[in-house]
Amino acid sequence: MKKILTALIMLFLMSTAAYAAPKIVKFAGQWPFHPTKMVTVDSNSGIVFCGNGDTLEILDSGLNLISSMRVTEKGAITSLFYDPNRPGSHKEVFVTCRNDGLRVINVDDTVNPFKSGEYHPDGFGELNGVWVAGNLAYVAGHLAINNDGGGQDIFDMQIIDLAESPLSPVLSVHLVGAYGITYGIDVVVSGTGDYAYVSDLYTGIHVIDISDPADTAKQRDKRLMVLPGARDLFLSGNYLYTGSEGAGMMIVDVTDPLDPKAAGYDPEHPDLQTGVYAPDNPVRAVRVDGDKAYLAETAGGLEAIDISDKGAPVPYDPPVTYTYTGVRSLALYQGDNTIFITDYKLGLQKIDTSTPGALSRTASYDLPADAVAIDMLNGYAYVIDNTTGNDPSKEGLRILAVSVSNKVMTLGLTGFCATPGTATDVAATDGAAYVADGNQGLQIIDTTDKAAPQKAGAISTGGFAAGVVVIGNYAYVADRTAGLVIVDVSDKNKPVIKTTLSISGIPNRLAINKDHAFIASGDAGMVSVDISDPEAPKIDATLDTGGTANGIAVDAFRNLVFVANGDSGLVTVDNSDPTAPVFGNHLDLGADAKNAMLGGGGAFVYISAGEKGIIAVDTTNPSAPVIDTLWSYDTAGYCRDAAFYSSGDEIYILAADSGAGVTVINPTYDTSQVTSAPSTSNAGCFISVVR
Repeated sequence: MKKILTALIMLFLMSTAAYAAPKIVKFAGQWPFHPTKMVTVDSNSGIVFCGNGDTLEILDSGLNLISSMRVTEKGAITSLFYDPNRPGSHKEVFVTCRNDGLRVINVDDTVNPFKSGEYHPDGFGELNGVWVAGNLAYVAGHLAINNDGGGQDIFDMQIIDLAESPLSPVLSVHLVGAYGITYGIDVVVSGTGDYAYVSDLYTGIHVIDISDPADTAKQRDKRLMVLPGARDLFLSGNYLYTGSEGAGMMIVDVTDPLDPKAAGYDPEHPDLQTGVYAPDNPVRAVRVDGDKAYLAETAGGLEAIDISDKGAPVPYDPPVTYTYTGVRSLALYQGDNTIFITDYKLGLQKIDTSTPGALSRTASYDLPADAVAIDMLNGYAYVIDNTTGNDPSKEGLRILAVSVSNKVMTLGLTGFCATPGTATDVAATDGAAYVADGNQGLQIIDTTDKAAPQKAGAISTGGFAAGVVVIGNYAYVADRTAGLVIVDVSDKNKPVIKTTLSISGIPNRLAINKDHAFIASGDAGMVSVDISDPEAPKIDATLDTGGTANGIAVDAFRNLVFVANGDSGLVTVDNSDPTAPVFGNHLDLGADAKNAMLGGGGAFVYISAGEKGIIAVDTTNPSAPVIDTLWSYDTAGYCRDAAFYSSGDEIYILAADSGAGVTVINPTYDTSQVTSAPSTSNAGCFISVVR
């Protein structure tokens, strides 16, 4: 439930030895990028296919939506493959869904796509990449499949026979890796069909003999090129291009597939690094057009590189870049001086590459991801999106199912309900979500069926509804124009306003503790309101916080109020006497504080800090709070709100990160740095992969 003001009890209990370990914060997940936002294009017809969360979007070359289809119930789309020249009587898009197998989507009629086949790996499986040649699909991932002996064999590439019904594997290969640690990300197949190249996040690039899949006696994994964080692959002629988390772009000469080497390798100078271009940011994807390579850089945008000398790729002078945002995937529109990119701020972009020294956007399609508010309840995240372009039907409440595996969180879209206004806040209760929907007032969404939430009731609050908290049968709304509006929601289909109390300033958010509401009211500061009688609330006090009060949280145990005070940072208020609150402390955050959330028994306050992401503040000594940089995290987007989630001994902060969707971080300890520690029941080794 949103901001019920009792302090959250930290479930992240550590041993004495663990507390001695260094603090770290880990990226633990993201929606809709875990990873999603994949793109491929039919260069013959100009049709664009985009993987957006769990949905395949089909668009024309002007990025106008033709149709969309939900292709997975519990996974996220991780890769797409489409070959307009593939032999056969049907046009098909092949989609890998991380934890939900392979889907074959018939797109003969792009207005009415349908699923024509699917493959689910036995047991646990994660699929990340797919390539199709003829009637065989090659999938890369990390699969643990029970064999007849009762044990587990780990496979990182499978070949699926598309002619079989149901689809079934004809070959499974385990990549060679130190200590058995491998993780297939992408796969491409040579023009001869004799070899598959697989990128491995841990151990680089593998060359696998696929000349006869039925011959199980063959040694499959022939060679290994070490490349840290190998990701996307692109094969052009005798050269294999890959993007990497650690090494940028690498060009590999595969003239002899059994003896791959860096492009430009000189045996007389074996220590000379060749075929590598290392920008400042990790490279997520590479596409090649003639002597030009386009790089998708995680935080740097799109960059074109001169690869006329494969052994010494260099940037153009002047640089050829598109730097408005970070890029996730690329698709070339052959022969049309066009490249399509997906990114985590602006959605799908069409880029004109015709002008030397310049890349310019000619069209865009905003894929729903602009999260501005979030609440957590019973394993579901309730996310508000209010700026997805000009189509109100895409804006509103999204319900995401939360699951944690190996300390990585997956968020899967479960249901969506559009709201008519400019949604700014959400409060979740059992069976309903309450949305502060701007000039459309309070919207009540029935969430009994998470897959099909529906609008139950609505009521105008007289102005612009900006914040909402629900306690019992009452919804308390901070309305920027009307003030504090108290709504009786005992009948969710017919909400009734009980009273409206004028509040000075601009009421943005509110929090409730017992019989008092504390309102962050812009330039007026913090307003304390006695709500013991919901039909006759009264203002007890107004406290000037010296800035713009945007958000608020209350520590009921310590009688403290924390105000997210805009550019003025964090303000601590002593509310031992709600009728006479006392200004306690001001902490400059160097950021625009949008909202505040408690996490960890009241000791930590997490500030949603706009462009600075999440800022963790240690308030153990409330008279001298300090920023904890080790548990702060600069998210990719613009953070406006956050929610708290616990799983076992771990805590997670889910950030509503505007254009980047929902970003999840895990404040934890690096126990690998502890030299001696008592054994615990849950001790062990894990690898947390940033995907």
